[in-house]
Amino acid sequence: QAPPVSQWDHSILGKMLRVTEDGEIPPTNPYAATGVRCNEMGELNFGQKCQEIFAFGFRNPFRFAMNPNVEETRFMINDVGGKSWEEVSVGGDGYEGANYGWPVREGPCKADSYTSCVPDENYVEPIHWLGHFGEGSAFVGGAFLPDGIWPMPKHSYFFMDFVRHSISLLATKDESEACRDCNPPVSGYYNDTFHDWPRPVDLFFGPYKDTQAMYYIARQGHLPVRRIRYTGTLNRSPVASIFASALEGEHPLTVQFDGTNSTDPDLNEELNYEWDFADGSEPSTELVSSHTFTEKGLYVVKLTVTDKKGLKGLEFVEIMVGKTPIVTMDSPPPGTTFAVEDRFQFLATATDGETGDPIDDSLFDWEMRQHHDLHWHPYLPPTSGNNFTSLPAPSPEDYLAATNSYLEIRLVVTDADGLKTVVSRDIKPRTTYIDLLSEPITEGIQIMVDDYIVMTPGRIVSWENHPLKLSVEPPSNYGFSRWSDGGYIEHSIKVPSPETQRFIPQYTVVLKPRLVPDVVDCRGNPCGECEGHCFTDDDCLGELICYQKGHLTEVPGCAGHDYTLMDRCIQDPYSPTSSPTSHPTFTVPTATPTSAPTKLPEISAYAPIPFLGDIEILDGSGDEEQPTDSSIDDDLTESSTDDDVTESSADDDVTESSGVGSIESSGARMHASFTLLAAVSLSTMAWVLA
Repeated sequence: QAPPVSQWDHSILGKMLRVTEDGEIPPTNPYAATGVRCNEMGELNFGQKCQEIFAFGFRNPFRFAMNPNVEETRFMINDVGGKSWEEVSVGGDGYEGANYGWPVREGPCKADSYTSCVPDENYVEPIHWLGHFGEGSAFVGGAFLPDGIWPMPKHSYFFMDFVRHSISLLATKDESEACRDCNPPVSGYYNDTFHDWPRPVDLFFGPYKDTQAMYYIARQGHLPVRRIRYTGTLNRSPVASIFASALEGEHPLTVQFDGTNSTDPDLNEELNYEWDFADGSEPSTELVSSHTFTEKGLYVVKLTVTDKKGLKGLEFVEIMVGKTPIVTMDSPPPGTTFAVEDRFQFLATATDGETGDPIDDSLFDWEMRQHHDLHWHPYLPPTSGNNFTSLPAPSPEDYLAATNSYLEIRLVVTDADGLKTVVSRDIKPRTTYIDLLSEPITEGIQIMVDDYIVMTPGRIVSWENHPLKLSVEPPSNYGFSRWSDGGYIEHSIKVPSPETQRFIPQYTVVLKPRLVPDVVDCRGNPCGECEGHCFTDDDCLGELICYQKGHLTEVPGCAGHDYTLMDRCIQDPYSPTSSPTSHPTFTVPTATPTSAPTKLPEISAYAPIPFLGDIEILDGSGDEEQPTDSSIDDDLTESSTDDDVTESSADDDVTESSGVGSIESSGARMHASFTLLAAVSLSTMAWVLA
């Protein structure tokens, strides 16, 4: 189907949605007066419009962040890119009906281009962009710094890169370094790395004692929720570091543990050490400690480093003692390939590494990951059991993903003592080449393939059994006649198996010159069926409606009558009595904001501020006893109680040390009253209008 789903006004996918607190439609939404609610199915018939839509043209708007420091509604949108660009865009008041361009545009350029980058006034250009250039990137969570809690400029905006493992500050370049007209264009902003941590996904500011702190969530590490707070001249927590002479071995296993590389950002402070070996033995308080594990098992050893004022830093290391399970993945077997919708039988055998006894199927955890370029998406979450059938194999994530994606089957088997063995198998897709041709114009006809532009003649590749979406955009003096397979102008084909094709399959779109009939103005003399040009339903006779054809080639039910761009009076194709003779079409929305600023106010005044000594990593709960420093302003003073964040000294509630002395973060349970008023899906965002 075409235009691509992000441009459809009858689907919520690829859109920013807006509703009121009680679920009603704000009157300034683009289709508040003329549309229909889409909240039940998420998609309507062609020609109808979703009232919830606020803005169009997003690929994967993974997160958006409200600016709490301004009276008007203003927010940033982090849109995960396709092959070429990541985007940060501005939204809010004045952006009703704005079109952000996907899949026609990506970053500052046309999709999948670093050089075709002339600005297009029909689309909102991102405020900041970052090219992949073979490295990969994914802008995910973001948050504005609330005024007054850190000594930084107003409107400071932080955002995450899932692939590059960072939290960055959106910082302004010198004017001489920015170049919109270059190929590729150079953004006027840059990613000023603020903190590094693997696989971050979301961040926000929330309560911390009598002020606020930054909280972020990551998909890696012992503790997925971490905290960053401002400390000013207050004492900062130490950073623990562990060296272990062995990480695994048969029992009894003796390991030398060394904390020498632990540090404290407040220089020349004496540190105290405590080792918890997680086997019930007495802790050790030595800097270097030797310990013997006598029983089989998985031990998470914890080092706690404490400074003179009681602040703590923690680090963990896993020690595996004994022989791990012996695991054989029987199915899917090596060399397995797949077509879309194929299912796999998950079957394995496992025995205890020491006794040889079979391990119960309930201790098997299977997982399926969909790898794409440098990252992967969870497809089947960890699922316990054995000898069962998988979910159907997915389609490629998008057109370009057909060339660099595959599935990984992972199995984790855990024995009765907690020892684990991980085995995995990569499953490659079966791919088929397809040639796209056009007649009588044989070159330069634009075909949309899974929302991606391919010019004829073109050769593409896709996965067997994938429902490949094809549509054509004829030149102005030609109309659509037919596809060689008999499909509509917009239709899907099932990609054939490469094993059944002696030759590369060809799909040809046949065009025909447009007819140029007399123009009929329906405003003075109402028109009958398949007559035009009309402007509203009142221009048509009886119960006929004025069909707004826009740039598409035919009006439903009027094929052969007119191939110009005239709108026509027709019977309502969505009424119960209508029987349209061709697939309904609709107009692509191209509304643009009327007064949309291109930059955030005051952010251009940002200059880097040295963070050392101001912000630190906190790895334990010792900050609760930290004394007040009288040199700190009242709004940055820490108290001895914490009504908003509950912490525990248990392993489950304490973060890992990151070794960055200028940032302070802590694992924490969030207070029950702290919530986020945002709902995010892969291709759609929504927010509540307060």
